[in-house]
Amino acid sequence: MKKLLNKKGFTLIELIVVIAILAVLALILVPSVMNYVTQAQNASKLANARSAYSTAALDVATEERATLAAVKTATVAALPGLDADLLNICGTVVDGQVTLVTGVYYDGQVFPENATCAAPVAP
Repeated sequence: MKKLLNKKGFTLIELIVVIAILAVLALILVPSVMNYVTQAQNASKLANARSAYSTAALDVATEERATLAAVKTATVAALPGLDADLLNICGTVVDGQVTLVTGVYYDGQVFPENATCAAPVAP
């Protein structure tokens, strides 16, 4: 039988080994990537909560609002990317006027971290 002197291409075993190595690398990489995606989503939610807190505090300082719901409406109007159903603004109302925003809950994130602001209640 003649041996081929100019062997071209890869054997089936070589291809299977390369595919197996790529599969192992994919199994290691996928959970790491999913973890980064979750971290990025949480960071985005926290940034939204921070923005809502700043906007609500500024609104309370410059406008006279009677209820926290009015502050929430103004905050959502000022930040159009926020989902009003995921937002809850906590604060104090004295003599029919909102005097202080103590915290903001937005989609699982609370800002500031030590605030005791709960998830919004569905109507």
